[in-house]
Amino acid sequence: MARNSIACDQAIFTSIRTPMGEGYRIIAASRGLRPEEKQAITRLSPSHEGLCAPAADEGEVPGDPLAAAFYALPTGRLCIALSCFAGNEHTGRGGHRIYTHNVIVAPETLEQCGFNPLNIWRAMIDAGLTEPQLKPPAVLDELNLEVTADPDSAGGGMLHESIAEPLRRHVLSQLLVDVPLIVNLDNHWIDTAEAFLLAVPAPLRTKLSLAAGLKFSVSRCHRLNVLHDDDGKARVRTSGQKIEFLDPVVTPPPASTQHAWVTLVERHWQRGDFVGLARRTSRPFRDCSPGGRECVARLFMQIDDLPRLEGDALLSAIVQHAPHRGITAEGSIARELVDGAVRTITGRIRTASWEANASLWPSAFDAWMKCSDHRDLTSPILLDLLRGAVRGDGLFALEHALELSRTGDASFANGHANRVALDDVVRQAVDQLLINAQFDVARAQAWCDQWLRLRSNCPHADRLRTRCANLAAAAAR
Repeated sequence: MARNSIACDQAIFTSIRTPMGEGYRIIAASRGLRPEEKQAITRLSPSHEGLCAPAADEGEVPGDPLAAAFYALPTGRLCIALSCFAGNEHTGRGGHRIYTHNVIVAPETLEQCGFNPLNIWRAMIDAGLTEPQLKPPAVLDELNLEVTADPDSAGGGMLHESIAEPLRRHVLSQLLVDVPLIVNLDNHWIDTAEAFLLAVPAPLRTKLSLAAGLKFSVSRCHRLNVLHDDDGKARVRTSGQKIEFLDPVVTPPPASTQHAWVTLVERHWQRGDFVGLARRTSRPFRDCSPGGRECVARLFMQIDDLPRLEGDALLSAIVQHAPHRGITAEGSIARELVDGAVRTITGRIRTASWEANASLWPSAFDAWMKCSDHRDLTSPILLDLLRGAVRGDGLFALEHALELSRTGDASFANGHANRVALDDVVRQAVDQLLINAQFDVARAQAWCDQWLRLRSNCPHADRLRTRCANLAAAAAR
């Protein structure tokens, strides 16, 4: 499990008594926090009774007492906020005080944390930042957090039970086109918000903002607001605003979105594979445009579909995507697809009979010819086919070993190794022909003559030519 140590500035926001009165403000912050960052944090932090979960009265057990927020600051840095209850309100308004601990990181830090701000949020919990500091020093030290960057903790486990497929697809589609959303749920706000966040391509996440478990306010509206609108105020406040209010219980299912990226995500959601989805989406993609997302999604879905593809389709995938393998995120997916196609087709060849494999040779040879710069991929396929042909059709194996050799060993990837492999195919095929003693003598003789022009000292061809001569002499008597 990967753990990274990250350095953060921090700010604490709550209500406090002061000689000048009482109010809501940042009561402590790191020296590195800038004035415009403080203003944004002050505007976006929740005030009293701001959590969706009810506070526990004495003797009661609270619900989920924590909330999360994530957003970009005017400077480009990112704020991750953890809010919790901090006792009774002191401004005379009644209710419960909300305490918010904010950590501020550079955008590049998010990549160290798996492109998931909620990994940082969980590290804040592990570091004890849920314990309100109501009398902190005015200047806070820089904070160091140990963040688990693996996606194994990816949220979303309750997504199936809380939101139906059409609405899930709609939420993701709207997030990708920058539409502010409220998703009204009774609980599991953070888990749900994380599921949607991790469904977005990683580089786009720094442009998202979210709040999970916080009551809604138009002044602190985020791109994604997952909350419980128990009193209906959020629905009223969004009336006439360019904010979409979605209630899984009463909102009519919108038209299903069929974009490839959304379909890829939904496939994972239906399987409950939130970790696998996070591993795929949390990559530093170079192209997050709609077209780039669609290309990546189709690659991933083709990887998933490899076991169901016919041999010709697998070979086509190898030819199409072999040139695009590389060190970029997109290149690594193309490499994964090509390697998976090679494994799938070679696995089938090695377990099937020659009769089942024979029809694949023309397509495999064509793929080998087209992949002139990537024959390390297709050469093993041809060799496996020839090895399978040895027992089923020895002359086929010999004639097509000759066909490969005529192209020149230098072009047959890993020239020396493949020359040795071809010579071994020839040895085995000749052994089989000599054991069976029933073969087309004229074809075998023609092969011997042509092979010996390439391998003048091949003992296997000499043995077969001697047998051909003996059989011809016997037939003439």
